[in-house]
Amino acid sequence: MDHEETPRFPGGLRPSDETAIEESGFLGTHRGWVNISRYEIIFLTVGILAAIATDTLTIIRLTDIHDTKDPDFAYAILILVNSIFLLLFLIIGIFYQRITHIVAFFISAVMLTIYVIVHYAARSKETDSHGRAATIRLIRLILTIIFNICFIPLAILVIRDYRRDEFSKRLFGAFPAARRPLKIYNIFDCLARINTMLSISTFVLNLYNFNHFEAFDTIFLSIGIPLSLLWLGIGIGM
Repeated sequence: MDHEETPRFPGGLRPSDETAIEESGFLGTHRGWVNISRYEIIFLTVGILAAIATDTLTIIRLTDIHDTKDPDFAYAILILVNSIFLLLFLIIGIFYQRITHIVAFFISAVMLTIYVIVHYAARSKETDSHGRAATIRLIRLILTIIFNICFIPLAILVIRDYRRDEFSKRLFGAFPAARRPLKIYNIFDCLARINTMLSISTFVLNLYNFNHFEAFDTIFLSIGIPLSLLWLGIGIGM
């Protein structure tokens, strides 16, 4: 008996089978590994390696900081928060084939690179320019630039592929009207995550603005972050 050749869609998308599209309850319907192209896997791998490298250097730097009022402490927390959300953007963007999340990931990665460059330039003028902290800043700067250079072609490939919107076509058919609610949801879901990331970053910075209202800032921080996470959870659950 002859075996029929399995048809394929543009961008490496395969028809639905027991592994191509999986039901995952609260997390919705996402693509399986068999339905993810090689350059998407490379993109995901590079992103995970970038987060691990950046967070490891940041945690090492945190162990050397004994004063939480040190500006480097707030900067390290910002890097950790932003790297977590960058991973969320990348993982959700690939497994759910959401172009909005890939764009948000790329823009956020560029912004994080700018933060690292500005921080390195500002700190390079200090007297400890040859110490351990300076070495960590230099290594982090080099790795961040290298990883972002890798992100540029990978993000372009993924975005060009996702513009065909093959995953939502498999779920809702080829009619644009049927897919429009999903696109709207994807946009607002992405905006909710960006809002949460920026809110947490703002709250952290508010603790280091030297405005002599530390009690109020602490209250806003303890209330604002849980509310932002709750808002994000409601958005994802809907």
